[in-house]
Amino acid sequence: MKAILFISHGSRNKSSNKEIEIFFKKLYPKINHIFQKGEVAFLEFGSPNIEETLERLCIINPSSIVIFPYFLMNGVHVQKDIPEIIESFKKRFNKINFSILPAITGLKNIDDFIADSILDAVA
Repeated sequence: MKAILFISHGSRNKSSNKEIEIFFKKLYPKINHIFQKGEVAFLEFGSPNIEETLERLCIINPSSIVIFPYFLMNGVHVQKDIPEIIESFKKRFNKINFSILPAITGLKNIDDFIADSILDAVA
């Protein structure tokens, strides 16, 4: 079984965090043929946090957990903070394959998608 962990920064504004959860609920059916389990976690200012969510995911013993940092760019949180958290879980759950995807600007063809979306919005 494969799992995906969708990580957002989180906000002090609870409605913003709810917006992330709603977005993931719309996204997940489009990827659940690959990922049999999907969860949302927040780095800061939201619940559940990454550690709580990873604990739940690791207990069900997936073969792999793919981490998608729902951040615009590969800044400090994506390059340092999230990998440090994941590293501690890799040591504890060494039979699970953990991988971290790039942030949004590192995704293939994201520039085409954004350009098309802008053009659609102003048409």
